[in-house]
Amino acid sequence: MMLATDEAARRGLTTMGWTRAHSGAAPAIANMSAQVHQGYPEGQESFANRLSLWPQGCFLYHSGHGEDLLGYMICHPWMLDQCVPLDHVIDRLPADPTCLYLHDLALLPATRGSGAGRAGVQLANSLAQAAGLPVIGLVALPDAIGFWRHAGFQDSSARPHSSYGTGAIVMQRAVQSESEIVQPALP
Repeated sequence: MMLATDEAARRGLTTMGWTRAHSGAAPAIANMSAQVHQGYPEGQESFANRLSLWPQGCFLYHSGHGEDLLGYMICHPWMLDQCVPLDHVIDRLPADPTCLYLHDLALLPATRGSGAGRAGVQLANSLAQAAGLPVIGLVALPDAIGFWRHAGFQDSSARPHSSYGTGAIVMQRAVQSESEIVQPALP
């Protein structure tokens, strides 16, 4: 399978500072998660779990010099409208997944307006295309719903797991072909 970053580069899309996460990145990801998602705790074990289950869906976002960690993205094949609880260890991925589940795309406030979020969404789209998955699904936290709507995600009738608290919604977006990808202005 072609790496999503290779696919994005082939299509001329920037992946900005997104790089594949290494197997030992769980502590750094958990630390960043605690900073970005206060009130939605997830421990190192759940991130280590995703890194081992589907490493090709785990990315880190670094500054231009590649030193400072500014964000991360975790996604994996899953079943549409079946939300994974927060801080949950998954035993195995489904044999016949129906979507790419974008568990988290988290960025520090310093990245706002840089295009890092848009590049992460494009990277997830490339991953889903390469895996033959027709839809990207996610649970949007209340303060990120606007971002996801601007990125083309629509509300789903499914309900998020109770671990997400009140105000979170399930969203989905069809995977876009190369000719459909546009550069929306994201907040």
